[in-house]
Amino acid sequence: MEEKSKGKPPLVLKFIIPILIMLSVLTLFAEKNAQAQKNKPSMLEVTFPLNITSITLDEIKTYGVTAIIDFGSYSCIPCKEMTPILEKINNEVQCKAAVQFWDIFKYRGDIKAFPVIVMPTQLLFNADGTPFIPSNELNSEIEFKMHNYDNGNHMFTSHAGALTEEQMRKILKEMGVK
Repeated sequence: MEEKSKGKPPLVLKFIIPILIMLSVLTLFAEKNAQAQKNKPSMLEVTFPLNITSITLDEIKTYGVTAIIDFGSYSCIPCKEMTPILEKINNEVQCKAAVQFWDIFKYRGDIKAFPVIVMPTQLLFNADGTPFIPSNELNSEIEFKMHNYDNGNHMFTSHAGALTEEQMRKILKEMGVK
């Protein structure tokens, strides 16, 4: 009987070796995945420049944060008055929201894709890229315009004209930015 057991590995080794191999593979996979996640910037690390030269609706939808895009020009007096407000709030909300300015005279781009009739005009988007819908209370205080597709679906929420710092903060607060 002892001669037969000499040629075969013990039953314990038949199970331990495959388990050890599986654990090694899983460990390597977990380490590789952890390294990939470590190298990938989280939304908490993404910053958004104030000045942009163009934007598309698809780009805004990839931000993953609340966005206010201000369309204007540095030659427009109300736009000039908003510049320090935009700069201050852009710096304060980095990684939590995108507050951006597009000089539509300097960088014409595809401005026709957006409902900009007067300067400045702000478009407001939730973190998931959908248009922000203000509460009735906020809408009674700050006038917003809802723009819909032909089928009635909501496409944009805009505000035409300059916003004060207090108004920008109220909007951002209602949008969930603290």
